[in-house]
Amino acid sequence: MWYMCFREHIYRQRKGTPMGSPISVVVAEVVMQQFEAELLRTAHPSLKLWVRYVDDVFAVVHDKDIDPLFTRLNSLESAIQFSMELEVNGVLPFMDILVSREDHLETSKYRKPTHTDRLLDYGSHHPDCPKRSLIRTLWNRPDKICSTTDAVRAEKRHLCDVFRTNGYPYRTVRK
Repeated sequence: MWYMCFREHIYRQRKGTPMGSPISVVVAEVVMQQFEAELLRTAHPSLKLWVRYVDDVFAVVHDKDIDPLFTRLNSLESAIQFSMELEVNGVLPFMDILVSREDHLETSKYRKPTHTDRLLDYGSHHPDCPKRSLIRTLWNRPDKICSTTDAVRAEKRHLCDVFRTNGYPYRTVRK
């Protein structure tokens, strides 16, 4: 049993683990592995793909089997309920990747509509190390997630604008 304080009131958490606790990540992974094993053991053969990152799942399943699969998943533990996002016009966002389906799958960078393109401002009083790391991480990401050279180029053009807007000198970004 866990206790927490919020606005001068003490609350007792009766289920689960506290948010932010190092043990919470481990417990979440164990629970998700149990859900996954149980679901996949009894899943319909039309489930063609099941990819999970922590509690985000990307699944490919025949249209008629979506609702039964979703109902089954939400019946495994009443205290844990999943939400679902369906493909619209052959497109489905998954985390920060946009998956498009025509004859084959293509991937590109996805940003939620609320995304602001704000980064650690270059003029802030932070050491250079996290600024360089930010540039390197964001710059290399399209090469890993975009499936076409056009998508990689478009994302890197966007990043150049984002870096400029956040005060990063061209020479620093280029290096």
